[in-house]
Amino acid sequence: MATHPERMPAHPEPAEGNLYQGSISIMSGKTEQNLETINSSCIETAFANAFEVLCYPGEIVLLFGNIQVVDGERGDFLSANLATRIILSPFAAKRLATLINDKIHDYESVFGPLTKEVPAFSAQAKTSFRNDIAQYASEQTAEKANSLKRLTDKLDVEYDLERSFKISYRSLLMNRFIMGFKKDDLAQNPDETMISIFRQMEMPARFLDDCRGLLCQTEFVHFGFEEQHDGCLYKAYLEFKTNLKFGSDGARVTQEPFLIFLGFKWNPFDNNKGAVSRYTCYPLLSLEEIQEKLSCLFERNPDYKSFQTAKNILNKTVKIISDNKIIYEEVSEDNNPRKSFDMNLYGANLRIRDIYPFLMDIGRHYSLPDDQFIPLCNRISDKTFGHLSGGVDREGKDFLTVYYGVEGIDSRCLPHTDVAAPC
Repeated sequence: MATHPERMPAHPEPAEGNLYQGSISIMSGKTEQNLETINSSCIETAFANAFEVLCYPGEIVLLFGNIQVVDGERGDFLSANLATRIILSPFAAKRLATLINDKIHDYESVFGPLTKEVPAFSAQAKTSFRNDIAQYASEQTAEKANSLKRLTDKLDVEYDLERSFKISYRSLLMNRFIMGFKKDDLAQNPDETMISIFRQMEMPARFLDDCRGLLCQTEFVHFGFEEQHDGCLYKAYLEFKTNLKFGSDGARVTQEPFLIFLGFKWNPFDNNKGAVSRYTCYPLLSLEEIQEKLSCLFERNPDYKSFQTAKNILNKTVKIISDNKIIYEEVSEDNNPRKSFDMNLYGANLRIRDIYPFLMDIGRHYSLPDDQFIPLCNRISDKTFGHLSGGVDREGKDFLTVYYGVEGIDSRCLPHTDVAAPC
């Protein structure tokens, strides 16, 4: 739920020991030489889900592009636009085919055999989020989502909309979103306006009293919605003002952990049920220190899939996000076993498709339904990967949450319609 995510280069430089880095060699005629130095500064990245291979005397031609959905007179049909041509010698093409086969073998040894066609990220998935709303389980929960969206739009402020999905064993919650804005951007009496909104959200009285005393310390407010299997949750996060210390050279000075968020969560259909989450920020941690914090959080138990996934994704980001750029938080609640982490990884500037192998792995681990999970991953493939959260939930179960696609919205320019915020 970072308000100002930092941006970094989108892809890592080639590194040894990484399963997803290619083997690099010079291929000229029938000879092969290993490279001593690699300059990756000019790499251009493009995603492709359509290709063609052509053969001519002395060369093999690879064509890459993307599938598109065309709106024709007799209905939608698929079309492929091929945009990139790579010309190889036959010997280079044969070597490339060998390397690809080797990498597929490596992939299958980690993630399991590819017994059927791997789901592709198609252009059909890259539709507007305004037209990409997952089906709500009931009209009642859809109305709760709409109601929260209307309340936020009527504040006439600029806010960030961030989506997420939460997974646990045989459970996929897709209709989740957070809308955050700076409290002082409210036109008049920001604190009283927030109390009025909380009342309209049917916030429990005990939470309302706590918020009233904390709003003077609050810099940002975030409203959240989560559809569950048996209803939904409303959430109100208070993000507190922070005073990071700076040295004489302008660098930030290491400081002690501090409370950055309080999250108030309740069932809008029965607000006697609720919980308060405490988000403690551990600033300026190195990658190694974050890995150690995760190990301690999970008591060095490798059985938690969220723990293993966090470590794997951290290793993927090691070459594209520098130390102190990852915002690491730990989350706890009173009177239940909730114990989890939250890592802001917007600085890596990855897309959901960049963590696709990890998503497929956790999908299999949690026995998620393919007919729901794979289409979800396809729809959001081009969205920025933002946060990773996971750990033990209120019921003591292992869970993982992926946040993505933060989008700035100026509600002053929106018609106040009944369109629910999408998943």
